[in-house]
Amino acid sequence: MRKYLLMAVLVILVTFGTYLYFFYFKSHQEFVIDSQKWSNFGGFIGGVLGPILSALALIAVSETLQNQKVANEHSQKFDEINMRTEDLENISKQFESMIHTRARKLHDKSVYEAINDSSFGRSSTSQEIKDSAKVVIDTLINIASVILVIEEKKKLLFKDEFSALAFKQTWIYKYAGFGNCAYKLIDPNSINTSQKDVLERGLGIK
Repeated sequence: MRKYLLMAVLVILVTFGTYLYFFYFKSHQEFVIDSQKWSNFGGFIGGVLGPILSALALIAVSETLQNQKVANEHSQKFDEINMRTEDLENISKQFESMIHTRARKLHDKSVYEAINDSSFGRSSTSQEIKDSAKVVIDTLINIASVILVIEEKKKLLFKDEFSALAFKQTWIYKYAGFGNCAYKLIDPNSINTSQKDVLERGLGIK
């Protein structure tokens, strides 16, 4: 907007300067108080400056509207990232509560403890543990899919792959170890290829 204001001022100065140069300095016209001549002068200035200034104003308004549109789109994308991040945090809290709650069918162990013990050979793998591991993997698939969506949106919005990768790495650090323990206990055919891909790309689980 500022550049168009400067252009308008420059156009006005050039127009007045050109008029003064040709009619007073070069042609040596006398400065007189004549309403007819001043009327002609006003018509000349209006005829020259009017269309130019109108065009500059139209361009400035158009650019302002375009900038507002871009800003609104940026704000909407930022709000969407925040909304999805909140959803991810809520899913994570529910997941944490589930895996750390003790269950009788797991001999009063939490899902987290039972899966880790079974995965590292500290206890046998019962069907209940396998079923719990499948629930864990299904939940982690959902978490991984949301992570991948947020990662992609961060890349597009901020044009910063490092920031998006750092976001994903935080979640990989949080769940990859436990997720891989659970993954070892399920039937590999119980999830399809695309789900396996989501797990690996989103949380490093394979």
